[in-house]
Amino acid sequence: MYIATSLDTKCMKVLYVMLLPLFILLSESVLFSQTISESFELNKWQTVQIPDIKSSEGLHKGKFIWRVKVKLQRGEKYTLIVKWHDGQGRVVHITGYNPVRNSPPGRMPKSTMSSLSVNVSGNNITEEKLFKRNFSIFPDSEGDIAYITFFDTKPGISVSLILKNPAESDDEVNKTIDGRRRGQVFATPLVLWE
Repeated sequence: MYIATSLDTKCMKVLYVMLLPLFILLSESVLFSQTISESFELNKWQTVQIPDIKSSEGLHKGKFIWRVKVKLQRGEKYTLIVKWHDGQGRVVHITGYNPVRNSPPGRMPKSTMSSLSVNVSGNNITEEKLFKRNFSIFPDSEGDIAYITFFDTKPGISVSLILKNPAESDDEVNKTIDGRRRGQVFATPLVLWE
């Protein structure tokens, strides 16, 4: 009969501590590879649909998600435009880090943001409306990759979106249409980590 010794217990603890980060990294990679779209072109309207894949961790835990990586230029300004018309709300999120994490991987530089969103609730979007966001990329970002994520509590929902560069003017984005302003201009730049 084999009896575990204190040396065996210490070895198991060391092995656990060494392998845990590798396990976390691999599980993030598997989840992310299952949910990421292969390509996203700037300056081109694209209609995307949430697949039947639920996120098990990170910012969008428990939500069905569509996600894409997009390469952006440091110091440049962009306009995100989102539209739909089926009467439901939508959330489209842009992060400067992999949203499988719960937060950015490092300390945020002063006067910057790590994410932005188009978050419209309610059930009165029955005709096509454009929701716009102007933002710039922090010129001293470590990386050049942003993540666009569209998520909901159920799969099969679609949205059309475009990421424009050069950006529309702030006046165009902030314009009032039908008595309502649907645009927003972010003065604080987005930090990219990858």
